[in-house]
Amino acid sequence: MVLAHVAAFILLLVVRTEPDGAALANSLGLSDKSARLWAIFTHPFATPSLLSLLITVFILWTLAARVERLFGWRRMLVLYACGNILAGTAFYALARLSPPLATAGLDSPTGAFAAWVVMAYRGMGGQMVSLFGGTYRLSRVIAVTLAIMTGLMLMLRGFGAIGWLAAIAAGACAEPLLASLSNSMATLPRRRRVVRPSIPRDDSAREQREPDPYDVDDILAKISRGGMESLTAADRKRLELARQAKLRESEWA
Repeated sequence: MVLAHVAAFILLLVVRTEPDGAALANSLGLSDKSARLWAIFTHPFATPSLLSLLITVFILWTLAARVERLFGWRRMLVLYACGNILAGTAFYALARLSPPLATAGLDSPTGAFAAWVVMAYRGMGGQMVSLFGGTYRLSRVIAVTLAIMTGLMLMLRGFGAIGWLAAIAAGACAEPLLASLSNSMATLPRRRRVVRPSIPRDDSAREQREPDPYDVDDILAKISRGGMESLTAADRKRLELARQAKLRESEWA
């Protein structure tokens, strides 16, 4: 995932050097001046500056790695996609309705970060973490960090940061929405498998066709009438099986 963001950043640098490349690169992100519908899906990879890329890579390297280790890579990727789509949709709608509220652009996987933070808060909020020489609850650290980020954005961008904050709120909804959907699917009544009654097999004809190999009275009667030469190969096999069975019984006795 880190490599994908780095590769996208390098590709956009190359695109910006081409004629009209800057307009194309800007259209991949979301802002009050450039709010294209496809940017809902492309804005996580539209990082314009090296500083933004370094911040994105740092968060991916730390937060995403921990989420993957605790909850699995599938859930991490699903939340990455859903969080970014929800965040992009919220920002796009607000930028269309009121552009002055969306002057702070959305060009990083902010929605995914918000979704991962909510997952960490709900799953690991009670854990203690060491920070600046002290030990604090992870839930408290997350709450204070979000409050500082919100305050800084409002101070720097004013009301233009409302769209960015709305995107964070929408991305944060991805985790509880997916959890609620998963619980609803788990509680749905499952269709019972129809068990058809089995038909008993009639083995009477088979028993008639296949005599007991240990019952050799008929063979002995045949020997008394015509001697050993009157026996067929099947008769000789049955007689041998019966002889071996008698030997085994005598050994156990």
